[in-house]
Amino acid sequence: MDKKDTDENLYGNFLIPNIFIIVFGLGVMGVGIWMNAEYDVQAYLYVFSANPNGNMLLGITGVYIAAGILTVGGVAVGIVGVRKEKPFMLIIYVLLMVFVMLLEIIGGFIAVGFREQIYDNTLRSMQDQVKTGYMWENDIGLQWNRVQVRLRCCGADSAKDYRCSNWWYAEADNAGYSCPDNYYPATKQVPNSCCVLELNQNRDPERVPPQNPIPKNERRCNEDVAGNMWAGSSNVNGRGCFSALQDRMFLYIYILMGLGFCVGLFQVSRKEISTNQDNISHKDSSHCATCNGNYDDDDDDDESNNHSIQ
Repeated sequence: MDKKDTDENLYGNFLIPNIFIIVFGLGVMGVGIWMNAEYDVQAYLYVFSANPNGNMLLGITGVYIAAGILTVGGVAVGIVGVRKEKPFMLIIYVLLMVFVMLLEIIGGFIAVGFREQIYDNTLRSMQDQVKTGYMWENDIGLQWNRVQVRLRCCGADSAKDYRCSNWWYAEADNAGYSCPDNYYPATKQVPNSCCVLELNQNRDPERVPPQNPIPKNERRCNEDVAGNMWAGSSNVNGRGCFSALQDRMFLYIYILMGLGFCVGLFQVSRKEISTNQDNISHKDSSHCATCNGNYDDDDDDDESNNHSIQ
């Protein structure tokens, strides 16, 4: 096998597995961009968090975007390095791939940590958001309204979470009432985003403007909450948003965990396979060289025998 064939085989062995690496890298980056760009997903992650101002899952998506960019860039450097026979570019490629592998595995472990803290801190944090932070137009309110409209839920655990909240006291309709002593006659018990929506909006809540929901019956919605109908009714959503978000959030967590661990392990296994292929190629080359030497010896013996016969 001449040098040209050897170089082509080396290039092919390097290029093919790295195409898969690029695909995985683009997939990781795509998931990260989607989770950062989609408003509904951002709202879900914001609300379903022990610390909305330091959301762990949004941090992981940022890590995966960076990992995807580094993966594509690193593979491009490696391909050029192999093609042009530039050792320093191959060193950069190896360092970038190791760094990306660590980033993705670390991201997977962070997702595991987030999953473990859900039952300890998240429900309490969501209740605190409703009790002390929610207002219709502030940042917390914008996220909560989106979640409550999209998922047909109310409060963290139920509509009861709005009772005696800062929002309840701030409502002009509740002026002159106190909580809990004079709670029940108050006009406004929950935001409109907690109410069952009118027919057209309720048919497809994904398309409803979160700040402009139209309740089916706003008065009855608030009366039902005042009457302690926490389980819900035909006018108020009874399911808490913690329960509504839980399955969806576990799906996101498993996606992030799977991406981190699978892509990281794929890179590790690819390096092992490449090493084994290099060893096999080296052995085959040595074997062929030995075979060629034996053939040359046989030819020499044949020539000697012919001279003797003559």
